[in-house]
Amino acid sequence: MISNNQNWDKLPWIKINLRILMLQKKIYIASKKCNLYYLYKVQNYLMNSNEAKVLAIHKTLEYISRYYNTYNKEQYVVNNYDKVLILKFLYYFEYLKNQIFIKIIENIKQYLLYLCIQPEWKAKFSKKIDHYFYDLDLLKINNYTKKYYFNLHIIQKLRGNKFITQSIKNWLHNNHCINFDHISKASFQKNEMKDYSDTSIILSYLYRFLNKIILIDYNWYFFYNLKNNFILKRIKSKNNYILYINEKNNIYLYSLHKIIKLTLYRINHFNYLKINSSLKKNTLLYKFSIILQELYKLKLNFISLKKVKITCFIVNKSLHHWLKKHIKINNYFIKYKKNYINIYNDFLNRDIYNQNINKYYVEYFLFLDNR
Repeated sequence: MISNNQNWDKLPWIKINLRILMLQKKIYIASKKCNLYYLYKVQNYLMNSNEAKVLAIHKTLEYISRYYNTYNKEQYVVNNYDKVLILKFLYYFEYLKNQIFIKIIENIKQYLLYLCIQPEWKAKFSKKIDHYFYDLDLLKINNYTKKYYFNLHIIQKLRGNKFITQSIKNWLHNNHCINFDHISKASFQKNEMKDYSDTSIILSYLYRFLNKIILIDYNWYFFYNLKNNFILKRIKSKNNYILYINEKNNIYLYSLHKIIKLTLYRINHFNYLKINSSLKKNTLLYKFSIILQELYKLKLNFISLKKVKITCFIVNKSLHHWLKKHIKINNYFIKYKKNYINIYNDFLNRDIYNQNINKYYVEYFLFLDNR
C-alpha cells in the first residue's frame, strides 16, 4: 500500500505498466477466444488492482497539469497526500466534499474502465480502419435525440461486465464522458469546473473508444455490401482471349470451364479437343492452384465459400475425367497425391483470405475518398 509521504515519481512504473500489459494481454486473448467467463474475471481483477488505479490517477492528473501548462501557462501540482486520498476514495467518492476531486475521480474511473475494455474490443477491430477513423470526429452529438440513440446503441453493444456497462451508461446519460483537454475556463484555484460545451473538446480515451465500437457495425455492413456487389470487368487472360465476367450470373462458371479445358486439353488440326499429354502429372495440382489463384484475383470481387465449393467441384470432376483418359488410376497414385492436395488446399485458402481482405480495404478506401 502507498503511504501518504510516498513520492509517486519513484514508484516502480516499469513493473506497474508491465503488470497492466500482462492483464490486458489476457483480456485480449480471452476476447479472441470468446471465453467470456475468463474475460470478465480478468477485467474485474484489473479494475480492482492497485496498479491500474495508480496508473489511472497518474495519467489523469498528468493531463490536467499538461492542459494548464500549455493553455494557461500555469503549473499546478497535486501533492502526494491528495493522490493517496483519491486512491483510497476512488470507489467511495461520495464521502468527499471537494467537488473538484469528485470530477477528477469520475475521469480517473473512466480511464480505469478504458484500460479494461480496450483490449477486449481491440481484438474485434480492424487495424487499418481503426487507424483511419481515429482522428475523425464522426459522432457529433448536437441534440437530445442523437445523444439518446447513440447511448442506447452503445449500451446494447456493451453486453458484458455489468459494472463496466452500468458505469458507462451513467456517464453517457449525465454527459460525463469528457477529458480535461480544452476545458473552457476551468479553474483549479477557485475549486470549480465551469461549462465546457462551447469549446472544441478533444474527446477522452473512453469516448473515442466508444466511437470506434459504433463503427464496427458500419465496417461489417460495408464488408457485407462488398460481398454482394457484382462488378463487370474486362479481363485479358494469358491464353489471349477476352472474358467478360459478371458475378450476378454464371459467366464465371463458363470462364472456369473454358480455362480448365484449355489447360487439360488442346485443339487439334480438325478443331477437336484432345488430351494434352504433355502435362506432367506431378506438377498438375500445382499448376491448377496457380490458375485458381489468378482466376480468383482477376475475376471475382469477393470470393465466397459457395463460390469456392463450386469451383473445387468443377476442378475435381474435370481432373478425374482427364486422369481416367490419360492414365490408369490406382491406389498408389491416389496416396501419392494426398499430401500435395492438403498443401495446395491450404495455400489456396490462405490466398483466398488475403485476397478478400485486400479487396475489401481497397474498395473501402476508394469509397471513403469519393464521399
